[in-house]
Amino acid sequence: MMLFSEVARRVKDRYGADYTETNFVEVLAPALEKLGKKVFTKPGTSHKTLYELLLHSLKSNFKL
Repeated sequence: MMLFSEVARRVKDRYGADYTETNFVEVLAPALEKLGKKVFTKPGTSHKTLYELLLHSLKSNFKL
């Protein structure tokens, strides 16, 4: 949920107010693919660490 506002902002920038599941997947998919499965199978004990990894991956996949 901590990542929701950032992803929703990107969906709005790219697709307007069309907040569909497909549009959210389009925004999130590159960031999730970059991280790999290990982040989710062994995320550690801190939700903040997972959030920071996801946010960093999302920001590093930003393209104009």
